[in-house]
Amino acid sequence: MDPRLYKAAARFRKVNLIKEDADDIEEVDDLIKECADLIKRVKEENPNLLLGVTPMGNTVFHLAAKVGDWDLVEEVYDEQCKSLLAMTNSKGDTALHIAARSGHLHMVNFLVEKSISASTSIDVEQGGKQTNYILKIHNEGNNTVLHEALRYDITILLVEKKPELIKEQDIYGRTALHYVASYYEYSCVEVAKLLLEKDSSVAYIQDKDDRSPLHFAAGKGYQDISREIIAKYPDTIDMVDKRGQNAFHVCIGKAHLWVLRYLTKDVRDDEVLNQKDNDGNTPLHLAVISGNPDLVECMLEKKGRVDTDTMNKDNFTPMDLAIRGENASKQEIQVYKHLRDAGAKIGIVEPFNDKDWDIVNALKDAEDKEFFLW
Repeated sequence: MDPRLYKAAARFRKVNLIKEDADDIEEVDDLIKECADLIKRVKEENPNLLLGVTPMGNTVFHLAAKVGDWDLVEEVYDEQCKSLLAMTNSKGDTALHIAARSGHLHMVNFLVEKSISASTSIDVEQGGKQTNYILKIHNEGNNTVLHEALRYDITILLVEKKPELIKEQDIYGRTALHYVASYYEYSCVEVAKLLLEKDSSVAYIQDKDDRSPLHFAAGKGYQDISREIIAKYPDTIDMVDKRGQNAFHVCIGKAHLWVLRYLTKDVRDDEVLNQKDNDGNTPLHLAVISGNPDLVECMLEKKGRVDTDTMNKDNFTPMDLAIRGENASKQEIQVYKHLRDAGAKIGIVEPFNDKDWDIVNALKDAEDKEFFLW
């Protein structure tokens, strides 16, 4: 990069620091004009100098995008700058990727408008095959600008301009909705609503491990986003990943009780409640294996609908897995009691025999301990 351009870029951050102080507006305007004039002189001397990059591959637009200097970029932008929009740095980021990731709405808006314009002109030149291609450029993480923009204000701008971005998948096969489902912020719930309203198919897109956005939301314990997905598209709960697991398996595996309660509240399909994964484990098996009495109790609330006696590939019923050692914990005993009260049975692998006696005594010991604790 030409040293004069780098010098101008070094002043970008100073401009933004001064912008925070409303009393220094005049100084901001002077600095912007100074930087803009410097960039313009370089451009007039030799337009190709504008294509210079830092050792990390950043153009002057990348550096401006980091600090959100959209007014400076707007000041110097002309047709000669068009090629800068599609230039990527060493990480595959365009200036638009960086602006979106940094949350600079004005910069994103400006770059999106110019990218659409530039893509359209290239589209005409190349016979209609490149429409809006700049907005669809993937960085080294295979992310489009929409993957980088999880803020509501930026996302709404992008999906209005380029709705096809909603279904774009990254290197892992994940869409923006997969990532939104992985974060817990109010704005992410609003972003999820927006994406689902704009394109219903995004709720059904699975990544390379066949995980849907609902798998992510349930696995992270995010009830609000899980609710948004299921409320609009209830059949997404039927979807299974490469392990054969649905949202019930995933949220139980991560011990997210509140999400499980929501999932069980309105589910109408018994097959989903009793879905076996690749190991033959139903959600109830996994709840028992977790040793969490609350998860087990929640699953057993669906009386007559949850199969308490089904066997996994090792021929274990949930009851077989309740007590797994001679010295049962209080939680394991509580899990056993929930299953016993629900009428669950022992399977064919291990006859009860002495184990039955051990459990009875363990129950008595636990009740005695509980009595003394109270």
